[in-house]
Amino acid sequence: MSLAVVGYVFEAAAAVATVATAVSSAKAQKKAGEERQAALDMQAAISEKQAKQTERQGASREDIARTRLRRLLASQRALYAKAGVDLSSGSPLTMLASTASEGEIEALTIRKATKEQADSLREGAGLLTFGGAQAKAAGKVRATGTLLSGLGSAAGQGYSAYKGWSNSPKK
Repeated sequence: MSLAVVGYVFEAAAAVATVATAVSSAKAQKKAGEERQAALDMQAAISEKQAKQTERQGASREDIARTRLRRLLASQRALYAKAGVDLSSGSPLTMLASTASEGEIEALTIRKATKEQADSLREGAGLLTFGGAQAKAAGKVRATGTLLSGLGSAAGQGYSAYKGWSNSPKK
C-alpha cells in the first residue's frame, strides 16, 4: 500500500472521527439542556411550595388578628357594661365600631400582603418553568448546530479524501 493510499485512509478515518465527535458533543449539549430544565423545574416546584406555605401562614396570621379583635371588642363591651354605659348609641358605639373597623383593616391588610407574596412566588415559579423549557430548547438547537457543523466538516474531509484517491495514479 502506497503512502498516498494510507493518507487517504487516514483522511477518511478523520471524517468518521469528526462525525463521532459531533454526535457525542450533540448528545452532551442536549443532555445539558435537559438537566438545566430539570433543575429549573425543581426550583419552580420549591417556589410553588413556598407560595402555599405563605398562604397557610398568612391565613393563620389573619385568623389570629381576627381572634385578637374579637377579644378586644368583648373586653371593651365588658368594661362599658361594667361601668353601666349604654352601648347602643353615642361615643361607646362609635368606639366599638372604630375598633372593629381597625381590626378588620388589619386582617385584610394581612390577607392582601399574603396574596401578593404568594403571587410573586408563583410568578417566579412560572418564570423558572419557562426558563427550563428555553434551556431544553437551546440545548437541542446547540446539539443540532454541532451535529450539522460536524457533518459539514466530515463531508469536507471525505470529499478531500475522495478527490485525492480519484486523482491518484492507479497501478
